[in-house]
Amino acid sequence: MTKYLISIVLIAVSAGVFYLFIDPLYEESKALKLKIATLDETFNNSKRIQEVRDQLFGKFNAIPESDLARLRKSLPDNVDNVKLILELDRIASLHGVDIKKIDVRDESGAEEALGPSGRGYGTIEIGLTVTGSYAAFRGFLTDLEQSLRLADITSLNFRAAGFDFDQYNLVLRTYWLQ
Repeated sequence: MTKYLISIVLIAVSAGVFYLFIDPLYEESKALKLKIATLDETFNNSKRIQEVRDQLFGKFNAIPESDLARLRKSLPDNVDNVKLILELDRIASLHGVDIKKIDVRDESGAEEALGPSGRGYGTIEIGLTVTGSYAAFRGFLTDLEQSLRLADITSLNFRAAGFDFDQYNLVLRTYWLQ
């Protein structure tokens, strides 16, 4: 009978040890293995992201400085009204067109009042009143079109004066990175 009693006590003690010590440690080790697997996956993802970042930096660094300068001039990262107006004046003087009036309106602020735009660029509108001959004005528009600064003409009105010096009102929208 003592054999049976010792066997039962040993089985009960081993069951108690299993449920009190081994099972909680086993569950904890399973949770840690799952956490390790998640961290390994995160680490591998970060390695892939770093590789892509390094590839993109390599491509960016391979771009010639002259192309980067052209890109910065085409779509600047700030609003530089003075440079823009000087560029417009330079183009106008090349073609014998006189700029009589300049009106600068920041368009991006009005849109932000309604809510975030989610765009990575801002716009600014410049109203110009210029006078000159039709041929000179066409040359002005052609040079404006071919200049590096990205700009759209959103409005154009003109009035003939009859002496080969007509008046042209145009609204120019230009862009900049925010």
